[in-house]
Order: sequence, then structure tokens, then C-alpha cells
Amino acid sequence: MNTLLGIGNPGRDYESTRHNIGHLLINELLDKYNTPFKPAKGDYLEANIEIEGERVKVVRSLVFMNN
Repeated sequence: MNTLLGIGNPGRDYESTRHNIGHLLINELLDKYNTPFKPAKGDYLEANIEIEGERVKVVRSLVFMNN
């Protein structure tokens, strides 16, 4: 299994900025595969998808990337 991690900053102030490119890409990927995030045990959300026969764990951080 591969893991894809999208980092960024929480909050509306950063929603569409270059600092959130990781979050934006992860969100687009999950939209494409029609897969929701699930809460995880930590400061992140996770989901599992399959891309070309490979299982991929998708993770999105919930904390500021420079903390």
C-alpha cells in the first residue's frame, strides 16, 4: 500500500492559496474517486482508494504545516 499525504493550513484564510496545494490536490483526488475522508487517531483525516489496481491511503493534515 502506498500513502499520499497532503499538507496545508486550516481555515478559510488559506483555502485557495499556494500553501494549500496539498489539500487541494487530495480533495480533487477524493472527489474523482467519490470517496469521503474518515476521522483518524491524530491531527489528520484519511481515506483509502484504489488507483490502477494499487491501494492508496490518502491522508490530509489538520494542523498548520509550519508548526
